[in-house]
Amino acid sequence: MAVATDISDEAASEAETVAAAVEEQTSTLTDVSHSANDLTERATLLTDAMNRFETGDPDATDHQFRVIGDD
Repeated sequence: MAVATDISDEAASEAETVAAAVEEQTSTLTDVSHSANDLTERATLLTDAMNRFETGDPDATDHQFRVIGDD
């Protein structure tokens, strides 16, 4: 019975290690996803500003281009 207990304890320990690694990876992927969303929003703002500038929109000033990256 001691062998079965040792195997069970080892399996439980490995399961805890895997669960911790999965949790860490999930956290990292969530951070990456948030960063990607932020970059997408910035790219959209920049694209919109560039389009307004190219079409001669009087509201598309140099100041707006500087503000986009000033977080």
